[in-house]
Amino acid sequence: MNNPLRRSLRVPVFVIIPVTVLVVVAVTAFRWKDENDYYFKVNKGLETFGQVYREVTQNYVDQVDPETFINAGIDGMLKTLDPYTSYLRRKDAADIDLLTSGTYGGIGITVGIRDSAVTIVDVVDGYSAQREGVRIGDKIKSINGAQLLHSPVDALREYTRGEPGTTLQMTVLRDGVADSLTFTLTRENIKVRSIPYSGRIIDGVGYIKLERFSSNAGDELRNALLDLKQQGAFKGVILDLRDNPGGLLESAVDVGSKFLPYGSVIVTTRGRDSSEDHIYRSDEEPIAAGVPLVVLINGGSASASEIVAGAIQDLDAGVILGSRSYGKGLVQSVRRLPYDATLKITTARYYTPSGRSIQKIDYLMQRSGTSSFAADSANRYRTAAGRELTFHGGIIPDTVVDLSAATDFVDELRDASIFFNFATRYAAGLRSLPEDFAVDNTLIKQFEDFTLENLQRTGSGSASLARVNDLYASAKKEGYNSDMLRKIDGIRTDLSGEERNLLRDHRDEIRRELYNEIVNRFRGQHERMEAMLRNDDQIQAAVGLLRSGRREYGRLLSSR
Repeated sequence: MNNPLRRSLRVPVFVIIPVTVLVVVAVTAFRWKDENDYYFKVNKGLETFGQVYREVTQNYVDQVDPETFINAGIDGMLKTLDPYTSYLRRKDAADIDLLTSGTYGGIGITVGIRDSAVTIVDVVDGYSAQREGVRIGDKIKSINGAQLLHSPVDALREYTRGEPGTTLQMTVLRDGVADSLTFTLTRENIKVRSIPYSGRIIDGVGYIKLERFSSNAGDELRNALLDLKQQGAFKGVILDLRDNPGGLLESAVDVGSKFLPYGSVIVTTRGRDSSEDHIYRSDEEPIAAGVPLVVLINGGSASASEIVAGAIQDLDAGVILGSRSYGKGLVQSVRRLPYDATLKITTARYYTPSGRSIQKIDYLMQRSGTSSFAADSANRYRTAAGRELTFHGGIIPDTVVDLSAATDFVDELRDASIFFNFATRYAAGLRSLPEDFAVDNTLIKQFEDFTLENLQRTGSGSASLARVNDLYASAKKEGYNSDMLRKIDGIRTDLSGEERNLLRDHRDEIRRELYNEIVNRFRGQHERMEAMLRNDDQIQAAVGLLRSGRREYGRLLSSR
């Protein structure tokens, strides 16, 4: 049967359009036009830009790299628009292909910078790196002889990625091991999972963590929901979209369709002209129809995550819980350019079923003083049940539940990689982690000693101590008298003594952080997720809401 709803869903967010380079030969032909004519201004700009480029590359006192120069010009133009419109070189365009295909040839690691060194921060279950014994915390010294220890993270891509079946030699440094370790790893077809974890986390409550909206997100969600159903009747589902930055528009529609009635409007896009206006609807019967649903969002939930959360909220299909989402309501389309380059360009805005704009920052206002939201600001928006909604600027939850905020002191320890480095050193002395592992007081004491030693060695510490250190250095440089320097140094000494007190005052928080970091070193992704969920305040609030029955859940969906 030819279903018009299905046809409406076949318009991808990343519209691949061949682009022909137009060489303007006779721009002067346009000069007869009015100076205020838009297309006259376009061609005038092309002529001026081209002339400046030719003059500089041919006549500047030093030889200019033509490619670097033109890239700088393009980047400069695009910076006047919004942060999502960008010119992607060949190496950057691979990320879009990854999002579209959901696979890449690699060894199954994620890397980051720790203590100025390229460090493995995650190992994907089931692939070459994990099978051969590569660990979180290993520092990459070299790959195939190329020295990479202090290279930018992006530099590793050309060494780790490649055709499945090919091999590489990776040498790492590991805490507690005197010599470097070398692994022979085989590149494999790595499938990027949109859902790293799903399962029952407590009696009758299912949980699904959706990390990204790649091409397979809808299929993965369908399978996760069917698995939960096969385990018996359940009281509700938690869909976790926290820190999900988004992805493909079609995948957002596909995910929303699993919860919303057939034919429901999920999102509308509106562009500069009607060619970019589209209405996207659910084209299937929902798998989770009638099942109480709680969707978790936070400030890291953006774009496609906000489409799904906004549609579920507008249609009263579930309770949104957590904190305000990011507010990224701009649609990007992809235009292929010559020489394997790509232009990712903002072509439309997202609107929820009630007509709300998701976008928080008004980039048009920043550029020209004219508001993109002016036409919508006077409107009032309501859900299908009549609940009043906010105008724009992300999705505000139906019930705000903030995570137990980490104190500044603990945040600073995390940012300084203290937890990461301690867990790496601790794990180096163990072959496996006991099943009943817990962070006891002995381990806490070891961590406190490690932290104080590290802070003393690096001269870092709490924000207050750092500021006093800066004050002392500045006063000494400016020639303050010795009496004043002694007073500042006395404050600095007193604050240094407070570091151990701070560690003791925040032991509960430190215990949770340590537990998660150490478990990360020994257990698979599934087990790590289960361990972290037990200490998650928002998960526990969602569980309580679903287990309370329809009374509290229904009140949130019907209140006006």
